[in-house]
Amino acid sequence: MEDIPKCIGQLHCLVKLYLEYNKLKYFNIKCSSLGHLEILVLNNNPISSLPDEIRNMIHLHELDVSSCDLHNIPKSICYCPNLATLNLSNNQLSVLPVEIGRLPSLKNLQLNNNKLQYIPSTLKVDKYDSISVSGNPFLLEDSLIEVYTPNNLFPSLLEKALRFVCNHGNYKIDILPQTLQDILTEIKTCTGCGQIFFTYHKSTIELQQTTQGIIPFYSQICSPHNTQMCNQT
Repeated sequence: MEDIPKCIGQLHCLVKLYLEYNKLKYFNIKCSSLGHLEILVLNNNPISSLPDEIRNMIHLHELDVSSCDLHNIPKSICYCPNLATLNLSNNQLSVLPVEIGRLPSLKNLQLNNNKLQYIPSTLKVDKYDSISVSGNPFLLEDSLIEVYTPNNLFPSLLEKALRFVCNHGNYKIDILPQTLQDILTEIKTCTGCGQIFFTYHKSTIELQQTTQGIIPFYSQICSPHNTQMCNQT
């Protein structure tokens, strides 16, 4: 099967959907029409991406997209409050969104056999019931990426304005100039306090000993020269 039948999207009370071992390249069903879905199994399909609308699956408890062809996962997956089991193994992932470590219900996470060189520091490896990160080309001590620290002591006025708008403003993005729309799509979040930023930040990679062995953890801090302004946890 290369396409999901459209009639599936009309099953608004559907709770479980198993579509593994097919030839699906896309998940072409509106996620909002499957708002009651709890289990979604898509493993062993040549799917290269997941839709941003996956955030609408607020009851999703288990997602299996192992052995697909995923090169990235959308940040929006991190807005699924009930997601407890996430299998991303055997894909082409090189980066994970830092927000993944803030999934409140996540207990089982499979990341093995991807292309990850590091994982976000928001992922507290030892807190999960089950986690696997083996088979990734993690950075070693002699190949760590340089720590990035901005030269300026303070963020630019544009950076401050964008942070303020996103934190406090009620606006419709489609009425803004295209240049601002493009910038606002590049929102990042601090691994320390969870606040948003755009370009002004400090990034570090630190090797830590865990139950899974030595793992490089990536951090991006929104207030690099004033840690008191970033309430790191």
